[in-house]
Amino acid sequence: MSESIEAVASRFCEALDSGDWDAVSALISAGCVYHFRGGQMTGVDAIVGSYRTIDEWVRETFEGLQYESKVELKPDGSALITFRDRMSLGEHHLDFRCQQLIELDDDGLIGSITHIDIEGEPEKAARFNAACGVSKPT
Repeated sequence: MSESIEAVASRFCEALDSGDWDAVSALISAGCVYHFRGGQMTGVDAIVGSYRTIDEWVRETFEGLQYESKVELKPDGSALITFRDRMSLGEHHLDFRCQQLIELDDDGLIGSITHIDIEGEPEKAARFNAACGVSKPT
């Protein structure tokens, strides 16, 4: 029997927060599709590479980094993860939130990830980055 979506989502969050890319990779199916801000990418390497690039940039660029996440089970069997990232650089501070909806495939692996922007959060992050004089990698 495969793990519940709650267990998979919790392990996914823990692995992302700690930068354990092997653990993240093991939870994502080969055919997983990640939907984000008008685009999409498919496959473990592309998806994990995207997470890793942003995480490494954040860890190298900012101070006082703290990641938090919360998993909420949805009636349709998916899980909604709310990520909260708190970081600073000098006098500048950011408390940023976004969400991702994940669904499992028939093998119990993450088969779909949909990024959800929380209203005002991308603009807040852009202002923070500008104030810090940094640009997020694409």
